[in-house]
Amino acid sequence: MPPVPPPVSTTEMGFDQTIAIDWSGAKGKTQKGIAVALCERRDEGVHHVSLIVPPEGALWSRSSLLIWLQHHLSQHRALVGFDFSFSLPYVDYDDYLPGTALRARSVFDLWHEIEGLCKNAPNYEGHNFVERHSDCFLQTSGRVGDLFVQYGPRLRVCEEECMLQGHGRAESNFHLIGPTQVGLSSFSGMRVLKQLCRTSNVCVWPFDLPAKQQSVIVEMYTRLFLTMAGVGRQKIRSRNDLDRSLDALRAKMSPSMVAMKNNDITVFDDHVSDALVSAAGMMMLADQSKVWTPAKLSDKVRKTEGWTFGVL
Repeated sequence: MPPVPPPVSTTEMGFDQTIAIDWSGAKGKTQKGIAVALCERRDEGVHHVSLIVPPEGALWSRSSLLIWLQHHLSQHRALVGFDFSFSLPYVDYDDYLPGTALRARSVFDLWHEIEGLCKNAPNYEGHNFVERHSDCFLQTSGRVGDLFVQYGPRLRVCEEECMLQGHGRAESNFHLIGPTQVGLSSFSGMRVLKQLCRTSNVCVWPFDLPAKQQSVIVEMYTRLFLTMAGVGRQKIRSRNDLDRSLDALRAKMSPSMVAMKNNDITVFDDHVSDALVSAAGMMMLADQSKVWTPAKLSDKVRKTEGWTFGVL
């Protein structure tokens, strides 16, 4: 088993860009909850962030986002953050889904199982995995699975650490009720990660060790970066609030963003502002070696559960 990744910095890895992707697991041809932001390093120390607009139409789909990202990463090395869980809890019961026939023993096994159940679902949807293992979930329909009752709303090690470190409340992937639920987003996202690994020269941290020429994909939590920016639990809904948040993260909007009209709805959209602030926050953290070597990131956690970038 490879060792835990050594300290890495964007200078050593050659990253001039960070990309933050606010994700969505909703059904449909497009997802209004997807937003993509790019932060570019500037020598003067104040980095530039910009919104990436979908190449076709007003909204991204997971499929169109994947195509754009594959093309972009074929030309640029970047640190890319996705706002969903890259895995399920495993360490607490030595099993992803105790009480079921699922026998995955690593995150790559889990992704394989999810893809096998969902491969015929359009636009990388992950609902079929929930339907197949419905006993493990608490769902909007009111269904409470027997295994959810038995094992509870489990959390990964990094999610427990996230709460202990004051970054916000972590939601269990098995709790699928309400606007804060993350399970369906995560299952669709895991399908996209599997495809990215097959088609692009990327490393998904911390499951893989980064090579010199690779882009690195990390799991991010937008609330962590909003907290870093001094926003706390508030939503950013004005241009002034966005400017102040970026300034706290040593970033500012790119000239193309500055040129946008103040009444442009994209400026005030929660998903857009979350992505812009997260891209700046990732650039600010990526040079810090401690973010690559969290104290609780054991070999077992790294292999099975992964970690959220920025949780120490």
